[in-house]
Amino acid sequence: MLLPMKPAHRSRRLALPVVATLVASAALAVVAAPAALAATTPRPAPSPIAAGFNHTLALASDGTVRAFGSGGNGDLGVGSHAEHDTPVQVKGVGGTGVLSHVAAVAAGSNYSLALLATGNVVAWGYNVNGSLGDHSNVERTLPVYVKSPTNIKLSGVVAIAASPIGTTSLALKSNGTVWAWGSNNQGQLGNNDGFHQDTNTPVQVTGPGGSGFLTGVVAIAVGAEHSVALKSNGSVWTWGGNGAGQLGNGTDGPSGQDAPVQVHNIDNVGMLSQVVGVSAGGYFTIALRSDGTMVGWGDDNYGQLGDNAPGSHSDLPVAPVGLGGRLVAIAAGYINTYALKQDGTVWAWGDDFNGAIGDGTNSGTPVATPVRVNRLVDGSGVVSLAGGFGRGEAVTSPGVVYGWGYNASGQLGDSTTINATSPVRTVTVPKIANPALRVLVAPKISGTAAAGHTLSVSKGTWGLPATSWAYQWLRSGAAILHATHATYTLTTADKGKRISVRVTASRSGYPSGHTTTAARTVSS
Repeated sequence: MLLPMKPAHRSRRLALPVVATLVASAALAVVAAPAALAATTPRPAPSPIAAGFNHTLALASDGTVRAFGSGGNGDLGVGSHAEHDTPVQVKGVGGTGVLSHVAAVAAGSNYSLALLATGNVVAWGYNVNGSLGDHSNVERTLPVYVKSPTNIKLSGVVAIAASPIGTTSLALKSNGTVWAWGSNNQGQLGNNDGFHQDTNTPVQVTGPGGSGFLTGVVAIAVGAEHSVALKSNGSVWTWGGNGAGQLGNGTDGPSGQDAPVQVHNIDNVGMLSQVVGVSAGGYFTIALRSDGTMVGWGDDNYGQLGDNAPGSHSDLPVAPVGLGGRLVAIAAGYINTYALKQDGTVWAWGDDFNGAIGDGTNSGTPVATPVRVNRLVDGSGVVSLAGGFGRGEAVTSPGVVYGWGYNASGQLGDSTTINATSPVRTVTVPKIANPALRVLVAPKISGTAAAGHTLSVSKGTWGLPATSWAYQWLRSGAAILHATHATYTLTTADKGKRISVRVTASRSGYPSGHTTTAARTVSS
């Protein structure tokens, strides 16, 4: 299997300022708690589409999976090595029936992962480095279960990640721990083994410095040779290869990190905080922050950091230039970056070879600042993104898939193998699953917090958007009987208590979303 070559890096390392201990401590102290993050931009839901090296996976709303593109290593999970330029349905484990009850998908370099609603993981495709985690190095054209170290089904998994241009796989468990398997040439398994040995059996990612185990993780991502974890406190941790500064800790070099290190902040002032989403490209990393902005670090040879400095790299986070507006989702491709704004528009930067930018051009030169991807044919707002090798993918609110860029193996699913410089619609794919509605602007309570006065709550702003709302007023966290309207008149029972509201937003055909407002204390 031929993988893309590593980029040649020309350093643009930022100067590391000398920071007083007091200032650094203050920067560390402002890391937002999970509740604060939820009140602004929430953590994006996993995308129902996954773009691998030369194939794509799409999770349908009925829990089944469609695959299209290259099948040279069994990537599509249909029991053959055939290539398909239109979606085909992934078969069940061992070829029995069809794969169903799927909660999430991830596409790697010629292999695939699927998370089942049971918390188990299945995999298929290329397996020389053990990327399927089934205790073998045998290629699989049909799904098999990922096995635990004790050779039973890996369980308790809530998120998965696969390298679209590598062969490393990650799984996040419900207890906040991370497990890894596959390629480990730069320490990207994070198990501090000191030998960089590949493994076909999941191993647990260690804690910083190799002590204990990494915990408190809520999201994961994996690049060509490095891995990323987002903790519930908004901090970001990385491990593995660092030749382009993709670990973001102010260093770079040929030797990888076998255990997690914490990502530093812009200009090296404290640590990066208030992050709600992460994505890993080939040799770079991007992060979405709770205020709707984003930063990136690592390889920038093709302008994929968006800061108008192509032909370089940064070992500390930098912000894209001139993006503007609130972002709700991000996705990194091999050497491209994609961002979804609150208004449903998609923006792209990085290499434009084969039309990966999606603006109708095919210059083959770096696009080092964000440009808007051309309007999708049906005109509907985008709700999910994915980035792959030389291409971008998007899902609109009606559950329709679009793609643009490299299409030599039919990975755009439009019944052709012609590259697309503007978005084209994937054909014959059923309605795609959409994430639960996400709160973009949190609901707020207004009014005087005193007995006899009436409080009201705003609807907030939701991502699809929502079309109906339900309310439940809470007294010190407990539901107040019959208080289910947008207004509530305080009584003497509320004196000295903290009043909040649980707001549930709905839209027909989509999972509902909910959030709880900040509390108001009633005067006694």
